[in-house]
Amino acid sequence: MSSTIEYRLDKILYVLMLALAAVLPFSRGGANTISGLIFVIFVVKLIVEKDRLWFRRFEYLPFLNFVIIGVVTALMAVDIREGISSFVSPILKYVIIFFAVAYTVRTEEQLHKLVKVLVVAGLIVSGYGIFQHFFGLVDRISSSLSNPNGAGSYLMMVTILNLSMLLISQNALAKVMFALTTLVASIATVFTMSRGALMGLGGAFIVLLLILVRFCDIKKIISILMVFIVLIAMFFPEQVRDRFAMSFNFNNESNKQRIYMLQVGWEMFKESPYLGKGPGNFEDLWEDYKPQHAEEFKHPHNIYLLILVEMGIAGLFAYIWVLVTLFKRSFTIIRSCPFNIQWAITTTALLSFIALSIHGFVDATLKDVQVGLLICIFAGLLFRPIPIIQEDYLR
Repeated sequence: MSSTIEYRLDKILYVLMLALAAVLPFSRGGANTISGLIFVIFVVKLIVEKDRLWFRRFEYLPFLNFVIIGVVTALMAVDIREGISSFVSPILKYVIIFFAVAYTVRTEEQLHKLVKVLVVAGLIVSGYGIFQHFFGLVDRISSSLSNPNGAGSYLMMVTILNLSMLLISQNALAKVMFALTTLVASIATVFTMSRGALMGLGGAFIVLLLILVRFCDIKKIISILMVFIVLIAMFFPEQVRDRFAMSFNFNNESNKQRIYMLQVGWEMFKESPYLGKGPGNFEDLWEDYKPQHAEEFKHPHNIYLLILVEMGIAGLFAYIWVLVTLFKRSFTIIRSCPFNIQWAITTTALLSFIALSIHGFVDATLKDVQVGLLICIFAGLLFRPIPIIQEDYLR
């Protein structure tokens, strides 16, 4: 009886995963609703399931530790209500989605279906973004997402996913299809004019070339590099070059505002260095700290400083521990895994972590659920049972 209930719960969870992947870039409300349903079903699954020894795996300690730090900082927040609210969403929501994906997407067939949904959703987002650009609807595209920087983060991960799938494709039709989806997603990323996203994508591409040395001959790597350079030359608008050049103009008003954010964030951190002001409290406290000419901001446009402000040194160390664990797991799989879909999704996850880490120095798009939930899906797929990883035989 118990196994039947577990099977049905797994089926429901998987359907909800597919729905989340499909809805994510189009509706924050829809994504939050589905995430809430996944949370409820996953908790029920944990209660019904007798064997919960997997919680004791050392690799999961960083994620559980991050939750614990989140609880402590929320309860000690300047505004406790906001602290608890921001702990539940996004912190707890992200961790639950991570665990739910890891223990729901078990077979390669399930993985293939999920990847297909992500690719199709990404293609629609990319296509609509390109439409926005060429028909002059906006200066910087955001497609179906809330803002250009968040769209840049989402689209750079979609680009990485499609490129990884292109690399493992065996037949000509699949190669052509993923070449086109990679091209469309990369062009859309450029049209967001998000400097952080483009720097992140560039950094991820360099790491990918280093990874490919193990799998491909040098001629193929050079060919990929040349194609990348040609595409950049063709589709890099003058406005994007101007935005990068503007980064070094400290008289620019946008740069002045960013300096205000960094200064205020640092002052907040110095007042509460160990456990911070509490999740979500930066925005509430901004009015009390902002200089006379500063505008309104929800975060300091730097994910590391934001964590220091809201969760202190304890929170930043917890976050870094999570990142190190994800990097370690990724490299373990890439070294051991054949050139198949698991290799592609692992490479996607690794390069997305790198790209978002680079983007995080100039923005905090990880707080955006449409970005954060996607990276949590990729992270969860790293921890699905993989036979080549010895400890996964125990699951």
